[in-house]
Amino acid sequence: MVFEAVVSNQLNKFLGAYIENVNSSQLKLGLLGGDVVLNRLVLKQSALDKLDLPVKIVAGHIDELVLKIPWTNIYSSRTQVCIKGLYLLAIPNQAVAYDADKERVANKKAKERQLFLIEEAKARETAKAGNPEENGGFVYKLVAQILQNLLVTVEDVHIRFEDNVTNPHHPFAFGMTLKKLALESTDESWVPTLISEVWKQFYKLLSLECLSIYWLSNTTQLLSAMNSTNQLEHFREGIANVNEKPYGDSSYIAHPITSYYKLRINTRPDLDGSNYTIPRVFVNLELEEILMALNSTQYDDIVGFLGEIERLHRALPYRKYRPVLCGYKKYAQYWWLFAYQCVLEENVRRRRRNWCWSHMKEHKDRVRQYIDLYRTKLYQKKEDVMLRKNLEELESHLDVFNITLARRQAELQIERVRANEQKTKDEAQQNNNYWFGGWFGIGASSAAVNPKTAKVVKSLQAEMTPDEKKKLYSAIGYEENAVPVKYPKTFIENRFEFFLQKLVILLRDHTNRKEPVILLSSLSRVEAIVEQRPAAQALRAAVKVGGFIIDGTPQKTGIPSLVRPLEDDKKILTLMYETNPLDESCDQRVRLAVESLLITYDVKTFRNINTMFKSKEAAQLTQITAVARQQLKNLKKTTASGLEYAIQNQAVLDVDVNIKGSYLVLPFGGRHKNNSGKILCNMGNFTMKSLDGRKRRDESKVSQLMRVGSTEKQILEEIVKSSYIKFSLRLHDVQVLSVLPNEDLTLLLKDTNTDAFILKPMSIELMVEKCLVLDDPRLPKLKVSGQLPSIHIDVLDTRLINFAAVLKSIPSPTPENVSHAVVVSVVPEEELPALIHRGGKKSALEHLENVFEFASNEDGHQDPNNLPDNTGVGSSIEERQLVQPTDLMLRFEFQDVRLSLSVAQDSIVTKPVLSFGMENLILVCTKKTFETVVDLTLKDLSLNFIDRLATDGQQKSIKIINSYDSSKELLCVHFVDVDKQSPEFHARHRSVVRKLEVVISYLDCDFHQEAVIDLLQLSTDINSRIDEIVSIESTRFTNPAAEIKSQLKVLVNRGKPKRRRTKAAEVVDFQFKQALFINLLVWSHMVQLNLNS
Repeated sequence: MVFEAVVSNQLNKFLGAYIENVNSSQLKLGLLGGDVVLNRLVLKQSALDKLDLPVKIVAGHIDELVLKIPWTNIYSSRTQVCIKGLYLLAIPNQAVAYDADKERVANKKAKERQLFLIEEAKARETAKAGNPEENGGFVYKLVAQILQNLLVTVEDVHIRFEDNVTNPHHPFAFGMTLKKLALESTDESWVPTLISEVWKQFYKLLSLECLSIYWLSNTTQLLSAMNSTNQLEHFREGIANVNEKPYGDSSYIAHPITSYYKLRINTRPDLDGSNYTIPRVFVNLELEEILMALNSTQYDDIVGFLGEIERLHRALPYRKYRPVLCGYKKYAQYWWLFAYQCVLEENVRRRRRNWCWSHMKEHKDRVRQYIDLYRTKLYQKKEDVMLRKNLEELESHLDVFNITLARRQAELQIERVRANEQKTKDEAQQNNNYWFGGWFGIGASSAAVNPKTAKVVKSLQAEMTPDEKKKLYSAIGYEENAVPVKYPKTFIENRFEFFLQKLVILLRDHTNRKEPVILLSSLSRVEAIVEQRPAAQALRAAVKVGGFIIDGTPQKTGIPSLVRPLEDDKKILTLMYETNPLDESCDQRVRLAVESLLITYDVKTFRNINTMFKSKEAAQLTQITAVARQQLKNLKKTTASGLEYAIQNQAVLDVDVNIKGSYLVLPFGGRHKNNSGKILCNMGNFTMKSLDGRKRRDESKVSQLMRVGSTEKQILEEIVKSSYIKFSLRLHDVQVLSVLPNEDLTLLLKDTNTDAFILKPMSIELMVEKCLVLDDPRLPKLKVSGQLPSIHIDVLDTRLINFAAVLKSIPSPTPENVSHAVVVSVVPEEELPALIHRGGKKSALEHLENVFEFASNEDGHQDPNNLPDNTGVGSSIEERQLVQPTDLMLRFEFQDVRLSLSVAQDSIVTKPVLSFGMENLILVCTKKTFETVVDLTLKDLSLNFIDRLATDGQQKSIKIINSYDSSKELLCVHFVDVDKQSPEFHARHRSVVRKLEVVISYLDCDFHQEAVIDLLQLSTDINSRIDEIVSIESTRFTNPAAEIKSQLKVLVNRGKPKRRRTKAAEVVDFQFKQALFINLLVWSHMVQLNLNS
């Protein structure tokens, strides 16, 4: 009966941790007898302490707990565990009065739990570094045998949390209910059966019935205010089933879910005859439908609750000083005393105590004593009660950090002692392990096993007789001295399959009973497969999504469709992630494919969503957002060999992403109508591929250069070249179309020569380089370079008018009653001189003199010998600039951009009016730790006007804007944005936060009177037609056909062309030279001085 005694002791410890007043002797006798039936059990208040939440259990109850263990035939008969009626009620711990003794016990258990997790993590690391447990070990076979005939049933579970502290005038409650959970053995067809013999494969079925989550806002029935009898009655009545939802349909966030988990375990993959094609563990999860809903009140409660949880976490250290009062009025002196005690005890006295010499000496003595005692404990084979008490006493005074540090020091001391001992031992004595050593495979370390598991197995080792061991080995199919099985790298040991037929997410408006639905989102045919190959330390995960649909708020014209796939017969998303693939060409592989979607904008839906998620209480979750704005990393010099090591050991990525272009439809007025004007945008096909993703196995080129004696410069260049992993990004077929009323979208998309294009199909190519060495300031972390080839846009006036009218007609998704007040700080005029002088030692006039000196230089650069010395340090500061890590280096080039506007004379003839050209526009941006530098250069700029009212033979082109010399850069812009925390803010940047330098070589602007008048007339005509179309929509004709007809009439109505005078036009020629821009620079610098001050 040794095995029975060990099992009963473990169950006794487990139940005693969660259940109050467990009779250990009675439970042990019941377990040894085979059957245990416990009724009306009470859960401990510390049952949820492992979750580390600021909540307390005020009521916990179990109706019945049944354990049936057939000791006479335990290896072939069924073991049953049945729990009926599990009810739990929790509230915020602020609502519970502070108890010093309970808090002391809770803190002790929390510290022990943290130490246990640290030791467990250390054991896992040791297992990875040492000899891990072999696949065919004793523990695995024992667990498999126990699981083979285990029957677990859990019925009627109701867990509830109530909160009337976050908002006393608006209490809420949420909870989880479960009708039934059952784990049972089945045959190959998943039919429940009893396994009477040892199988190489066995099957388990886990069924989950009616799992639901509810949220009750502004509830009046709080169970915490009821007696135990009424609480149990409400717990039982609140459990949802298939046909009944006790709290109403709108109160459930997750409606009842029923699912089935299929588990197949192959105990001997080496003997099943499948040549390692059947996984050792196979799990299949199938879900029919998941319905999740949320309304605005529930969202506000959730946000407020998260904020309250964060506040309770911050208030935990001060609970012992908090007065037990139900309000703030009439108790001001108590709350001021509370604030005083918090600051005095936790800040003033604690800091004074910690920096006291006597306290530091006492702490150091405790740490040394703990190291000595823990070292003694590691040497002992049997546990010493007195030693354990002394360690617990010291642990009560030390925190987790110091305890962990002391334990590591004790372990290091033991390792040094053992290293100095005799190194050679008798081989027989070294291999003369206990019989228990074979349980984990040959040479397995005890540290590789979970500490709890090791403790249980040691109990078996000490108490089981040889006959019991033989009987147990035979039952579970274990051989003590068997050679461990080594699986091939191709063997998929674990496989997990998931299938979801449909996922529905519903947003509701509880204030609108006629149209309660705000948005309905649906995912269909979701598949996921996860495969693991431990022999190769490989993992493969694949996800597929069949359909994705979003419907908006129902309206009079129907339900708007916001998102739809263009092709229903294809998977809209396919994702695959793999580590250490079989071809060994890379370390990690990513594949992503996304099909096209049709996205339609609906203003009413977006307004309702914006209103719903605009929470009245902004929860400041500091634990999530507590990230420092600026981190100054420690820079270190990296040698060539160090860089080479980082490059050689960096994981190689193989990325292939293909996202087909989705279409965005912006309808007129933000409301979808079949015959209204609209804008159609194709977001373009996006592809991303990794370059040079081959695994680095051969000798690097850096080593070759070192061996042949190359120069340091050549070696450094090769290191920099090899320090980046490169990705090629391409976005092609980006296009924008202006669709007139009554036009067919499908026909426009097929016609490549249509005049509906606002932006014709264009492509962008980018090269992204990510640095593998993150701690070398000489190497930018991310480099992005891109090039945009020629862009030629030919826009017709009718299409442009329709495009502008649609954009102007779309209202903002923010409701009209929301105020957007902007607070502007106005400085009185008499205070401006003082503010200007406050910025530095020099006056504003001296700064303006520097501007004039800068402008007087022909090239726009100062003479280095005439630089003003503001700090007295001189030019040595420029030579000793701080080496800052570069986070981003961006270079983008527009080669040729051509824009033209044409006017349609009739349905066939069109005449060009305006032509704009721009060549060689280069943008370079460098973002460092403390500064951002942007350089913009433009080679050529032109604007031409063509007389559209002249006859065909007399049309002429007038150059309104033209660059004088195309051999020079027309425009040079240099912008610097400096962080005030920069160490060089005052020295090198002279306390200037933002600096803008603009240099224009020469620009010729010819304002032709007739051209200017014609352009103004054309602009006025286009604006008036746009406003007229928008006003037609606002009148909302009762006859939709008349409305469309009126819009078309406005679009094509141009009137009779006006005749011009034949008198020769006057030409006004303005040449913008440097003198004008000097004045502009002076004015902008004065404004900048005022802003900086």
